[in-house]
Amino acid sequence: MQTRRGTLKKIIFAIILIIMIVFAFANFIYRNNERIISQNTEYITEASKQKAQRINYILRDAQNNINILAYLYGQTITEDEEVNMDDLRHMADSSPFAFIQFADKNGRDVDESGKVNDVSKKDYFIRGMRGESGISAMTNSILTDGKLVLFYAPLEVNHKIIGVLMGLYQEKQLEELLYSAYFNEPNRSYLCTRDGTVIAGSLDTENLDNIITYFTVDNYLRAKDNTELIRSINEGTPYNFRYDGRSGPGIAYVTGIENSDFVLCQIFPSNVTKRMSNAANSRGAILAAQLIVALVLYIIILLMTDSRNKKRLILENKEMSYVIAGTTNLFDRFIFVDLENNTYKYLVGTCPRNAAIPPEGNYPQLLSHLLSAMADPEEQANMGEELRADNIQQKLGESLSNLSYEYCIERNQRQWEGLSIICLKRKGGVATQLLYTRQNVTASKIEELETNIALRESFQAAKAANQAKSDFLSHMSHDIRTPMNAIMGMTDIAAMNVDDPAKITDCLDKIAISSHHLLGLINEILDMSKIESGKMVLSEEEFSLTDATENLLSIMLPEIEKKKQNLSIDINNITHHYVIGDL
Repeated sequence: MQTRRGTLKKIIFAIILIIMIVFAFANFIYRNNERIISQNTEYITEASKQKAQRINYILRDAQNNINILAYLYGQTITEDEEVNMDDLRHMADSSPFAFIQFADKNGRDVDESGKVNDVSKKDYFIRGMRGESGISAMTNSILTDGKLVLFYAPLEVNHKIIGVLMGLYQEKQLEELLYSAYFNEPNRSYLCTRDGTVIAGSLDTENLDNIITYFTVDNYLRAKDNTELIRSINEGTPYNFRYDGRSGPGIAYVTGIENSDFVLCQIFPSNVTKRMSNAANSRGAILAAQLIVALVLYIIILLMTDSRNKKRLILENKEMSYVIAGTTNLFDRFIFVDLENNTYKYLVGTCPRNAAIPPEGNYPQLLSHLLSAMADPEEQANMGEELRADNIQQKLGESLSNLSYEYCIERNQRQWEGLSIICLKRKGGVATQLLYTRQNVTASKIEELETNIALRESFQAAKAANQAKSDFLSHMSHDIRTPMNAIMGMTDIAAMNVDDPAKITDCLDKIAISSHHLLGLINEILDMSKIESGKMVLSEEEFSLTDATENLLSIMLPEIEKKKQNLSIDINNITHHYVIGDL
């Protein structure tokens, strides 16, 4: 049942994860689009500033060119001389202007075809006749019947203004100047006047007359952006904004052209933004799809393994019942102790019916119950100190898992009981929840005591055997030296009396006696049973006491003479010369 609940929780968790992935993906798309738009906004802002600066340089150079041409031409003609059309063409060919025109002091302007145009009421003519030079935009010029930018300067001859010289930039020239591309995609750039009128554009501008109308009417623009856009165009101040176009979200930037009344408006290609967003979003979509597929597979695997886990758990529960049955046979009491709350509780089925304490209560009750059964008052006092709550926590420390105690109890008869304390939970490194298990260990304790007694007895026997060996070898080492000294002494005497056969014979006899005695001692040493028993076994053999004394004297005499000592033996009063004993 618990396994099934666990599996259900995992499935619910996986479903929640899928929902979270979907929401995360939606958030990712939103943030990714915002990031790309912000990135492209910065890009077009910087590019627009650079283009506005470049246009400013070109317009300034064009103005300087028309000023220089007017000055130089004024130096080459007289006041009554008419302006030659060939001279105007020659100046146009050597300048950046499409063509150059001249309006006399009455405002009469003759174009290339010979047509006379009256420009006397035009603002640029009036200013030029006042001695001013400047730039003027024309959306429907009477000179070219189209859009153009006109650069004008007064033509002076002998310090007298005889007319206005005009250099014209046609719309096509301006289109080439405005052209640019972002990521290989041409963008739309427009040169406008301060009222939003479009003078020229990098792309088709036939249906675009006013940039303000384009954004505020043809495309959706927030009211705040609408107001700011109009203010920016009128004042020529920088402003970037977003709008919702027909092909998706767009980005635009407006900035004034320095030293002129023109405004540059650049629009970032919306299809580029859309393409960049789609590319980034598709990668995110693939990742999200992979995660969702992985989670779905995970759910399927959970469902497939649930039945197998169920069978396995049934088998495990059956095997665990064997463990529990065996454990309850080994331990007759299981007590849960909570030192944090100072309480105890017998686990189900382990509290005896006639128990002297209730199945649960406070810890001092349990401690008093445990101590009351102990037979020895001294042991009772010691265990009372050992089982105190703070002492147990101190002994367990931060890493020790269990404690074990044994004590003697008096219940009808003297018995031994074992108490194991197992740490179940710690809080801040201090043991707070414990499991007490009690077990009757009388049989094993008696066996242990008997084993200890047997070990002590074995130890004492081994110690006695070692002492016997030491004593025996101590005595034998002295007994061996005596016949060895005799053999060595007799050998030396025989060597000094080589010419005396009788002396040599006597020495050899004594050497034989000493050797026989030495062999007997060695046999005694090799008989380990005599050493281990700590005593010598006496044999009963007939021998002559007189001969034995003489043989002993023969063995000891060389050592006595070597040390220059005297030995007196009196055997005259011996009654029995032949006896039975161990020689």
